[in-house]
Formats: sequence, structure tokens, C-alpha cells
Amino acid sequence: MGVLVASALLGVACSADRPPATPRGPRLVACAAEPDRPLVWLDVRRHEPTGFTWELVEEIVGRADGTVRLRRSRPADLTFDLLDRDCDLIVSTLVETPELSEQVATTDPYLDADLAVAVRPLDAAALPTVVALAGRPIGVAEGSAAAEWLGANRPPDAAVRAYPAVGDLVAALRKGDVDGVVASAPALRHRAAQDDSIVVTEVVPTGARLVLAVHPDDDDLLRLLDRGLARLRDDGTYDRLARRWFEPSDADPGED
Repeated sequence: MGVLVASALLGVACSADRPPATPRGPRLVACAAEPDRPLVWLDVRRHEPTGFTWELVEEIVGRADGTVRLRRSRPADLTFDLLDRDCDLIVSTLVETPELSEQVATTDPYLDADLAVAVRPLDAAALPTVVALAGRPIGVAEGSAAAEWLGANRPPDAAVRAYPAVGDLVAALRKGDVDGVVASAPALRHRAAQDDSIVVTEVVPTGARLVLAVHPDDDDLLRLLDRGLARLRDDGTYDRLARRWFEPSDADPGED
């Protein structure tokens, strides 16, 4: 009896000490020009990547019994790093264009790259659209698609003020330095979901859409990602993640 017990205990100990099984699926490296909130950035509290796009990719790769890790790249180097095989896919902001498709292979679009207008909650009724911001100061991020759009669609007598990033826009809005901001809809929807001092009042459709990119020769990986995205939509996972990142709730996903 003692031998049996000892053997059983030894088996438990060996099982506990056994290293985790090696993933049998793809072991991928994803390039990102992070921080690219809310798509992908490094959560400094958890010391691991986070974000809407990152969770989509993790879910797809995990279902294939694979792993994915983050590699930081400069925005201008993303495509070069992919073509040089320094990474397997690009997961930060990448807008679908004919020019991009000539360089790399892209997935089906997974998110609209619209613009949005945000104001302080007390001003929401009076300032429901960008047109209503006529004669008022409006904030945009320097060199962004929103800055380009507002240059062509600025309301009469509005003063456009440029800031380094979306976080600076939100801070300026809170302080009253501007009465409204125009920026990426995903970014502003995420900020508004986590911060009740701002509210999105208008979404401006642009027709632009975001994609993931892989090396032109990686047909298998492209199929894995496209099929994975389709399955996430079919089984409700995509909608669940979209609610988590872009709709107000008591949770605070990915707050830095």
C-alpha cells in the first residue's frame, strides 16, 4: 500500500514539475508601431501587449494552438520589417489602399477607420456635430487623417488647434482649451468608454478600413487570419471584444 501511495505521490509531483506543452500551431511575431491605442500597445502594469486588434489576433492564433509576441517598430519601418521577415504580420493601424496591396498581402477589413467628434457632456446637446462648432476652437492631432479632413471641412470661423496625440486632445477638451475634438472614431470611442468627461456626438464616415498585413508569400497565414476573423464574427467573439473596447461599462480594459 505504501508503495502504491508513494508511486501516486511521485506521479503527482512529476506531473506538477512537467513543463507546459509546446504549442503545435504557428509561433508568430507581430510588428506594431505602438503605443497605438486602442488597437495595440504595451500594458505597463501587466507587462504584456493589449488592445482590440491584439486581442483579435491572440484569439485567432490561440485557436490554432499557436502563440504571438509583439515586436516594436517605427511607423515608417513597419512594411520594411515585414518584407525583411523581421515579423510575420502587422497589427497596428494599417488602412486598406491599392498602394499597400501592391507591397504586402492584406486581410479582409476588420474595422472601419471613420472619424468622430467629441465634446464635453454638458455641451453635447448644443454641439451635436462638427458644423455646430463654428466659431469655436477645435482640437486635432498633428499630421492625422482628422487634421487633413478638418482642413477641408472646417466650420466657419472655427480655430483649429493641433496637439501631439489623442491623449493631448482629450486633456485639452477637459481643460476647456478647445470645445470639441476630431480624431479617429475607434480612438475617441475607446476614450469615451473609459472617461465620462467626454462624449462622442458624431461619427464621420470616411470609407477607409483597417486591415492586417502579412508577407506576400505567406498564403497560409493570410488564410488563417481571414478565416479566423470570419469565425470571430460568426460566433459573437468579435462583437464581445468590440463592446469591451468601444462601449461604456464598469470595466476599464487596458487603462494605462
